[in-house]
Amino acid sequence: MSEQLLKEILGELKALNQLIGNLEAGQEQLRQSLARIENEHGEKLSALFDGYKLRGDQVAELKRHLDLRLDSISLDLAYLVSKIASHEAAIIKLAK
Repeated sequence: MSEQLLKEILGELKALNQLIGNLEAGQEQLRQSLARIENEHGEKLSALFDGYKLRGDQVAELKRHLDLRLDSISLDLAYLVSKIASHEAAIIKLAK
């Protein structure tokens, strides 16, 4: 082989090595970006899950409170209905 051809091959090999180095550096940057994205989104998903759980707990507590109030209202209403019936019976008795 001629010396010129060997120099051309050497130049091409150096260029290829440079391109491979650039590709490796680019891959490393992508890995770092991916890890950063995973961490950021992981934190956001965790916060969303915590908020969802908190909201679910609040809804359950509100339901419990409303159920208690409804029970109380039902008891009061039953009392009033019985009193009205008692008064109607007394009115009818007095009217006779």
